[in-house]
Amino acid sequence: MNVSASGFAAHEGSTVYVLTRTFQNGAVFGRGQATVASGGFSLRFPRGFVVQTYQEVFWFVDVDGDGVCTATDHPGYTVTAAAVPTGNQPFDQMISDNHTATSARAADVCVVMNGCPIAP
Repeated sequence: MNVSASGFAAHEGSTVYVLTRTFQNGAVFGRGQATVASGGFSLRFPRGFVVQTYQEVFWFVDVDGDGVCTATDHPGYTVTAAAVPTGNQPFDQMISDNHTATSARAADVCVVMNGCPIAP
């Protein structure tokens, strides 16, 4: 799974933390961090996508630089399409700085990002 981001120019130089998990049971398939450069960033998660199902993508821009998602940071969330890639090609997911604080299942982005991946 490749995550590409745009619209993060306001956070140039900041660290962004990203987590992707299955929608059904919260199993984490990828977790990483990147630095915003030229208004965006990208991450690659080998074996980070579950075929034929939706997957949640959580992130936060670490505004205060402490490595923990807090009220001062900028969270985000999206859900992937339920895709079936052909062959061994990666799944590409675009994200933008949407400041969404809760998931489709009402999980708080910071709670999930701070280590509770099985939150609803």
